Amino acid sequence: MKKTRRSEIPTSVRSQIAQFYEGSAVARLKCVVTNEYAERQLHHLDENPNNSKIQYNLLPLRADLNINIENRKSHALNELITSEGLKNRSAQYYSEGRFAYGYACSILGASLAANTPWNSDHPETYFIDAETAIFLLQMRC
Repeated sequence: MKKTRRSEIPTSVRSQIAQFYEGSAVARLKCVVTNEYAERQLHHLDENPNNSKIQYNLLPLRADLNINIENRKSHALNELITSEGLKNRSAQYYSEGRFAYGYACSILGASLAANTPWNSDHPETYFIDAETAIFLLQMRC
């Protein structure tokens, strides 16, 4: 299947994302998993790169982690973005009172556990882990 071009992310949506995660519409975004300013991209939770107009579908990730997710059809996930890695990171953020970051790790883990890559050639080869998805969603409460 041919890869679709990413749609442009509107400036207003980027500002809303910065406001949610950093508390300021003009703040530099950090990766929600590593808390670093390293090169980052906005990850589409629904994994459709054309769905860029809804702020709740996007979260800032280090570029290499986002690429790892996109390539998970043929590569193992980085330990930081496995369900266990995201559970631990989310729990850490919640314990520190960093709820937006905790939410981001929980929802990323839930989406990875519940979604087949949107452009998968063989969706039947993906194991959808409903139990992990539900656990990570419950962490948000």
